[in-house]
Amino acid sequence: MIRRFNYTNRKTIAREHTRIEVHVREGDAPWFESSLTLDSYGFPDDARIRIEAWRSNAVQRWEYGTVGNVVVPPRSQRELTEVPESAQFRLAVVAGDESGRLYGLSKDLRPLKVRKNEDGKERREESLLPVELSGELGQEVWRLQLGEGEPPVLLLNERIDRIAEAAAGDPSLRALTMPGVLRAVLQHAIFVDMYDPDGEEPDAYNDWIMISELHAETELPRVEDRETERAQIDAWIDRVVAAFAAHPLLEAADTYAEAMEKIR
Repeated sequence: MIRRFNYTNRKTIAREHTRIEVHVREGDAPWFESSLTLDSYGFPDDARIRIEAWRSNAVQRWEYGTVGNVVVPPRSQRELTEVPESAQFRLAVVAGDESGRLYGLSKDLRPLKVRKNEDGKERREESLLPVELSGELGQEVWRLQLGEGEPPVLLLNERIDRIAEAAAGDPSLRALTMPGVLRAVLQHAIFVDMYDPDGEEPDAYNDWIMISELHAETELPRVEDRETERAQIDAWIDRVVAAFAAHPLLEAADTYAEAMEKIR
């Protein structure tokens, strides 16, 4: 049974104080390293530290001792055995008694991936959109996996040879897919998950909205009713996607057109 926390007067733990790295090795279960800096929050020494990884309905938790006596579990116990490598993380600081009072909680943490290549070299990668291979896509090349209150994942058809490498290194594939992915994510976040731009609780879409506001050079419209005033939000999403597609690093239409010319 998952304990429900009492959130009274809890503090938000900044991301710069909670660094998570997930290490991925061929043939081994992914495992994570953490770097925590909690001195500035004034938590009681007997407050318990917990790290949680989650994806959909799957959750895995680790106890890290107390604020006054941090105990890092051995690597063998930090393997992601119940959640995929695309899992998000949270850090919680909980009262040392049985009250369940939550002293501090981080926002959802996108871990830095540390992946070892075939030549043995490590590559660090941090992505807003985790990528997973799937054998359940049939004839679909890709599919965006969206769930309630959780960050999106881009599923790629594992039947297509070297599809993951293409997604990472083929600019024409990114130009073809990413504007549509961004539009779908924003529509889901705003109209399905009802993203609250003024909410204080951790939200899976905070980074997506922040980056979108930078592209649009304006904030997500605050409206009383999202359905009756949907035109305002749809116009904002159009502006975000258009600016994203025209970004010098993507230039979606031109990039894809150049790729088509090369294969004619």
